[in-house]
Amino acid sequence: GNVLSTNGSGILCWTAGGAGALGGSGTAGTIAKWSAAATLTDSIMTESGAALTVAGTISLSGIFVKFTSTGTINNLVTSETNTGTGSLRIQAGGGSATYGGGITLYANQHATKPGDVFLGISSGSGGSFRFGNTGVDSGSDVFTISSVGDTVISGTLTSLNMGGNIDLITNNITAGGRADFTIVTASTGVYRAGVTNSTLQLSGGSTRDLGGNIILYGESHGSKAFDLEFRASTTVRLEWDNSELKFTVTGKLTITDLVQTKASHSGAGSPFRIPHGVAPTSLTNGDIWTTTAGLFVYVNGGTVGPLT
Repeated sequence: GNVLSTNGSGILCWTAGGAGALGGSGTAGTIAKWSAAATLTDSIMTESGAALTVAGTISLSGIFVKFTSTGTINNLVTSETNTGTGSLRIQAGGGSATYGGGITLYANQHATKPGDVFLGISSGSGGSFRFGNTGVDSGSDVFTISSVGDTVISGTLTSLNMGGNIDLITNNITAGGRADFTIVTASTGVYRAGVTNSTLQLSGGSTRDLGGNIILYGESHGSKAFDLEFRASTTVRLEWDNSELKFTVTGKLTITDLVQTKASHSGAGSPFRIPHGVAPTSLTNGDIWTTTAGLFVYVNGGTVGPLT
C-alpha cells in the first residue's frame, strides 16, 4: 500500500510501499507499539470504552502522578478485588517485608481482615511510623511509633477515656510537674483490683523502697489484710494492725494537744495505760510509770511516789 513520506524539504506525499514501508499487524482494541524501526505490533495495553488495561507493571521514575476527576473526591480503587483475598498495597520498595514502609488496604469482603488498613514499617531497619505537622516530610514529628512499638506523643494528651487497664510492667509513669486526680464521681479512687495478696505502695523516693513510703494491704492479703504501714525506706515507723485493732509506733511520738479517752469505759483493760515494771532511766519532768510499789511521777527534778 501507500506510505506517507517527505522529500526532505517539509513537503509530504503518499508514495507506493516498498523499501522502508510500514509493516506489521495488530489486534483491534490493543494499543500498538514499535517493535522495530518500521514495524508496529501489539503492546501490553488494551482499551475498552473508558477503561485502559495494562497487562504488566507501570514504572514511574522522576515524575509526579496526579489524579483528577470532575467530582470532589479522587479515588484510587481496585473494584475488581472486593473478594476474600482482595487488597491494595502502596509501598516504597519491591514488595518485600524488608523493603520500605507500606500501606495495605483490605477489601471489605476479605476473608480474615475485612476492611482493615495496615500501616507497615520495614522489618529490615529501625524505622518508625510517624505523624508530622506538615504535608510533606519537612516538619516536626508530633506522634511516632517505633518498629518495636515504642510510642511518643510530642503534644499534650488532653483526654484519655479507657475501658480497659493500663498495665505497668517495666515502665514508670513520671509526672513532670504534678499529677492531679479530678473527682467526677463519689467513687473515684486508685486501687488494686482482682489480685490475691495485693498491696499498693506509694513512695516519695527514687524507687519504691527509698524515701518515705506507704504500703496499703488488700482485703485478701494472707497475713496483713487491711493493714497500713508508714515506712522510712524499708523500716516500719507507724503500723496499723487490723487484726489487733492497734497502732504501733517505732520511735518517739509527740502530741501537741490534749490526749482524751472516752468518758466511761467497761470491759477488760483501761482506755489509757502507762509503763509498768521498773523505773526508766534518764528521767525527764513529766515522766509517769508504775512498779509493784505503786505509781511514780517525776516532776521539778524529783520523783514523787510511790502513790498507792
